Amino acid sequence: MTEYGYGRVSSGEQKKSGLSIESQDERLEALGIDKINRFSDAGKTAGVKEDMINYVFKEGHYIIDINLNSRPDFVKLNNIMTSGDSLKFTRWDRISRSSILLSVFRHDCERRGITLIPLEDAKEDLTIKIVAIVNEHLLGSIAESNDLVFEQKYNQGAFPYKAPIGYIKNTKDKEGKLKFPTYPESYLLLDTDKMWIVHEVFNKMAQGEYYKDICKELKINSQTLYDIVRNKTYLGMTHYGNEWKKSDAVPQVIAQEIFDKANQNIKVKK
Repeated sequence: MTEYGYGRVSSGEQKKSGLSIESQDERLEALGIDKINRFSDAGKTAGVKEDMINYVFKEGHYIIDINLNSRPDFVKLNNIMTSGDSLKFTRWDRISRSSILLSVFRHDCERRGITLIPLEDAKEDLTIKIVAIVNEHLLGSIAESNDLVFEQKYNQGAFPYKAPIGYIKNTKDKEGKLKFPTYPESYLLLDTDKMWIVHEVFNKMAQGEYYKDICKELKINSQTLYDIVRNKTYLGMTHYGNEWKKSDAVPQVIAQEIFDKANQNIKVKK
């Protein structure tokens, strides 16, 4: 019988409210859970549109596919827990804000003989289900609110998302002051320490070099290379969803010809 702990944080707002990975880990440590048995996921592993769930109806069966690849520690934890073990965490939304995933996880743990122990949340079945529905509703509200903000910034010609590699986004600090006062908010500025990687990737791909060789030379993974080559931001464009347009808020750093050649080659090499 082993006691495990799991922590998870998905946004700066949760960090402010005392749900940082550090604070969750400290609570689990105070309960006597060894470091080797404490797991956590953070950052990209817990975005607003999390825990992608797909459904397939095939031959009279609904098949549910839940992709957890973005939560490596959660996957490791599931792989090692066995009958008689217990898992402690602060709240149910640290496991998931998806009512479907939470329900599947709870039933799976019950089937495997694993005890789930929330430190500051509901423990009765009905209340847990209500909490899960409320958390999922809040998740949808946050996603919808973020989409409206992104669309508004896009319509204003600004760049609504996180700056891709090679750029720095002009944002405000806690006091409301811009990083670069001479430029408008949400404009992208060149990150000279990293932009060279972008140029190297595009030039080498346009010349027909093998993507694995490029990754090895530049010490990046294939997904990073693919994300760079496919990103029209480097053409001086902003976007909302799949809609792209030219914007003064985004400096163009790659010529259209180089971009097209690199993308043509990556379709062959990828």
